[in-house]
Amino acid sequence: AMFLHVGLTHLFVNAFALFVFGPIVERAFGRTKFLTIYLLGGLTGSVASYLLNSIAIGAGASGAVFAVVGGLGAFFVVQRDALGSMGRRSLGGLLVLTGINLIFGLIMPGIDNWAHIGGLVGGVALGMILAPRFQDTPTPPGVPSEVVDLNPLSQRFWVILLWLGILTAGTWAAGATMPENPYTHVFVAERYF
Repeated sequence: AMFLHVGLTHLFVNAFALFVFGPIVERAFGRTKFLTIYLLGGLTGSVASYLLNSIAIGAGASGAVFAVVGGLGAFFVVQRDALGSMGRRSLGGLLVLTGINLIFGLIMPGIDNWAHIGGLVGGVALGMILAPRFQDTPTPPGVPSEVVDLNPLSQRFWVILLWLGILTAGTWAAGATMPENPYTHVFVAERYF
């Protein structure tokens, strides 16, 4: 669902949000961790939507965008000592913006807040696990110090496998608990066909 959109406006809104937050998160986490947060967080939003909103058909990358925003929030929390008051203000603004978007999703019909909440929770959790832990490496005098990430994705690869297992279990649970509705009849008919 995170690669499909319902019209150009829907695509533009999600693309614009990704254009604003994506480069920040990519610089903070690195390209591979950013992609991991985007994809796994977006899938988490889709599974949450399927599990908790099983009679609706979802489309859009907003769950993945919320995952990116959640990852950025987690980065601010993990790096709070290094970022100081600027990081606290940025985190506060991010929380207000996220809250406004969630309230807007409750007010406007046709917006899948379960996908937003699932993506946000997935992004925060992944961001907390994958956030870089920086350390300066000692260098000779006159040579600029090099900052090293003590939390590379290669040491956290188990997170991807665990996350995929959780997503699989969530998808299975959603399918097993799907209430009787017109879509279930279509699915049954497709199976028989």
